Order: sequence, then structure tokens, then C-alpha cells
Amino acid sequence: MLTSLPGWDELAAVRAGEVWVLAGPAYFNRPGPRVVRGAEVLTHVLHGIRAGEPVTRAEAFRLGCS
Repeated sequence: MLTSLPGWDELAAVRAGEVWVLAGPAYFNRPGPRVVRGAEVLTHVLHGIRAGEPVTRAEAFRLGCS
């Protein structure tokens, strides 16, 4: 797992608690209407802006957070 790699704890995003896990296969791996939802999820994660329906834990969550 990524968290066991050397240097993981030194990454700025890890120290700031800003590492997110997203459902990549569901939204980004193939073209189609779900790409729009993927853009909404990214908008929330990168900018903190709600776009469309609220983001669920199944779609994106901060690594190490419940």
C-alpha cells in the first residue's frame, strides 16, 4: 500500500491531511456520462466547492479519516 512506501510521511499532502481516495474506475477510466460526475467529485476535492449532488464516502474520502 502507498502508506508503507519510504518517504510517504514526508509528502506535503500527507502532512497536511490532504490525501484523497477517489473511485477512479467508476468515473475516470472510460468515457461516458459518469465522467461528468467525476468532474463534480474532483471539484469538491480540489476546491471544496459543491457541484451537483453531495459527494459520498463511496466516491471520495480523505485517506486516514473515517
